[in-house]
Amino acid sequence: LVLMGGTCVLMSRSVSMLVLKPLERVFTVVRQHCAEIVRVSSSLHENENKDGGAYASEQFEDLEEAEEAALLEKVLGRISAICEAIVPADLRSVGAATEDDATMFFNFMGQRTGSIQIAPAAAQSMGRQWSSSPDKLDDFMLPSSLINSIDKHTFNVYEIDQLEQQREVAGYAIFSCRPCSGWTRKKLERPTLDNFLALAQSNYKPNPFHNFLHGLDVACEVRRYLQNINAEGLIDEVTSLWLMVAALGHDMGHPGVNNLFLVETSHEYALAYNDKSVLENLHCAMLFQVLGDASANVFEALDKKEYKVVRTGIVDAILHTDMVKHNDCVKDLSILYTVNQEAIVQNQLRSVLEAEPQSRQLVLNALLHTADISNPMKPWDLCEMLADLCLEEFFNQGDQEKALQIPVQMLNDRDKVNRPNSQVGFIEFVIAPLAEQMVTIFPELSYLADSLGKNVAKWGEIWKESSQPAVEDWNKFEGRVEKVVGMCDAATNARHNV
Repeated sequence: LVLMGGTCVLMSRSVSMLVLKPLERVFTVVRQHCAEIVRVSSSLHENENKDGGAYASEQFEDLEEAEEAALLEKVLGRISAICEAIVPADLRSVGAATEDDATMFFNFMGQRTGSIQIAPAAAQSMGRQWSSSPDKLDDFMLPSSLINSIDKHTFNVYEIDQLEQQREVAGYAIFSCRPCSGWTRKKLERPTLDNFLALAQSNYKPNPFHNFLHGLDVACEVRRYLQNINAEGLIDEVTSLWLMVAALGHDMGHPGVNNLFLVETSHEYALAYNDKSVLENLHCAMLFQVLGDASANVFEALDKKEYKVVRTGIVDAILHTDMVKHNDCVKDLSILYTVNQEAIVQNQLRSVLEAEPQSRQLVLNALLHTADISNPMKPWDLCEMLADLCLEEFFNQGDQEKALQIPVQMLNDRDKVNRPNSQVGFIEFVIAPLAEQMVTIFPELSYLADSLGKNVAKWGEIWKESSQPAVEDWNKFEGRVEKVVGMCDAATNARHNV
């Protein structure tokens, strides 16, 4: 009886998670649109009563029927779109991809302290002389050519070898970011910013990919997104600032292995964070320990209540860089656009974000998450270089897994992974669905989808040349590539056809 009772409880929870919760979200939206129908209908009746007369009444009856029919058609269309968005991505057709390809990347999506040691800052601002210029940007020691390239899609932070110059670029990117520059110039002291950057840099580890340059790259990417979408018209300055800070510190302390490895080996981090978003919890903790240093707290001008809001936002954004949350992010973005399409198309997104705090946080999380996994959406030379760095880190973990005689994860075996095929699969199952939603909501980011389409085609060419596939195999592979390219083109042009 106990066993049967336990089984029933587990089944009940599973049904609730897989069926009832998605349905609840659907019916919430349905109720909202039904309320709109009632409101419009009531308005029509009021107008009819005011005008009076049999002729006017007859006209309004026809008009009312037409309006209600149009509204009902719109509601049904919305419900259909929302239901499609809520269907888990792994239940959708994967086209011509093989079952192994799909399984590999769905497993990748499921990748899941002892005391945290904060490294001393590599350099402090003490003893440095600051200019008396009212424009604090004059204090950044960067060549004009570098400053002029920061906001370009082609900007390559990996060309910056000197540690001090890396910090200068990070400081300039944060300090001069247009959506928050008014606040930073008035309330952020350069010595405090420099101390923060020095501590942040010293607490990144020298991994092939997850290192300080990756944090800097993501921060510069977020800066471009914020400026391209004119974030000053969507969110306040402090929010733009904390998103930049979250971007720079989002992988602080990364050990070069993923969550699943830490859980599998019962690492002290996994034990401290109960196997849930282990790395992301670690990054948050380390970032706020750095900010806990009074000399490095870039939010020192905020009061306690404001700081609490900032901390809540940063923690949520960094925790949502965990890939296990990726599919939910894509679905929620799809629902956000479907429900608020008119407002978004008419450039009224700010009103939506102000009315719905959860949608506001969703957009902020998505901006950071997109920047974090933006490698395939960069110009080809950067895309290829970063793919190699990322795979090298995966392979290093695979070597450890082999040495420990634990299962080698699908993307980690240097003897089995086909580089171009792995990149096409990653783009197909992970990046393209996210890019599609982001570009639909923010057409100013269409260059991401454009680069993605070009890069997946390039990876397809490399696979064909290196693998020499049979005609049938190439036709299937080419079909997958063309499907992604078509998705990118459609996302880029979608808003123009509304």
